[in-house]
Amino acid sequence: MATEMTAIQTKRRSALFTIVTLLAIPAGARAQFAPFSLFDNGEKRAYNLYRAAAAGSNAAFEELRQRGNNGDRWAAFQFGFLHHVGKAPGVGKDLAIAMKAYGIACRTAADKTAITGNTLAAYNMGLIYLYGDNGISPDPATAVKWFTASAGDDQHAFVPAAMNLANVYEHGYLNVQRDLDEAARWYRAAAAGQEPYALYKFGLCLLRGIGMQANQVEANLKLTAAADLWSREAMYTLAVIQSSDPNSLLDRNPVTAARWLLIASEGYPSYARAAQAAMNVLNANQQDTARQSARLWLQSHARVPERVDYRAPMNTEPKYGLGTIPS
Repeated sequence: MATEMTAIQTKRRSALFTIVTLLAIPAGARAQFAPFSLFDNGEKRAYNLYRAAAAGSNAAFEELRQRGNNGDRWAAFQFGFLHHVGKAPGVGKDLAIAMKAYGIACRTAADKTAITGNTLAAYNMGLIYLYGDNGISPDPATAVKWFTASAGDDQHAFVPAAMNLANVYEHGYLNVQRDLDEAARWYRAAAAGQEPYALYKFGLCLLRGIGMQANQVEANLKLTAAADLWSREAMYTLAVIQSSDPNSLLDRNPVTAARWLLIASEGYPSYARAAQAAMNVLNANQQDTARQSARLWLQSHARVPERVDYRAPMNTEPKYGLGTIPS
């Protein structure tokens, strides 16, 4: 199983994606993938040059430029990223240069009708079009096409792209209509990568039958998985289900409800009132049980995961499900 998962992750991270007729494809269209070797295409070297250039090395900056101009797509990508985040020596932020470099990383065809290339470059292009900046107007519909290309196969999706797709479809934005079925699809894809907020949202979709058939048992499993990765929203939802949801098919357990709220309130006073209310309905023995259970959970989850900012461009892929798990 570990070997299979490693192969899947390597395939996804190193994939070539294809968008046919970029400006005309439907938002739900999937990218097509072919093998793409990171090790043969200089990912590590380009990243090291980026770090040196970001620290002020003009020599590293020029080497990235030359490598990018000579067809090294990872070098082109990191060169673009430097301009995207304002770390290009002597230049700072320039989205026009960033987009041109990302275009090289994505190997734009001569006829401009198709591209293949780098997952991270496509993701960052999606962010540029989604939010606009530095003279670029927001164009969420085009952003969705780039995010869809970056996400790839929704069975093994690039999680940050899947998260942005889910968010745009959930709320709708400018020229992209709200589509809860598509939002559920992409939350499900991100949840497969153990993204805590996606697990929470996927759990809600299962609970309420949004974009899929309702399944309370499966919803409870996803919400619990999210809560175990420090999703306080999932903890609160589990507490509601365990204590007061009249439509729940699951056995109620007010002690477990209080436990989740005690955990959620740790460091977050906004949950303290709900936690106290849940404790007030318990007898003394039940309160002791809830407190002890919460303490044991906190001891085994002492390191609160850092959050990934999906509004920020990336030049490395975040890790999920290990150590400091982004949420």
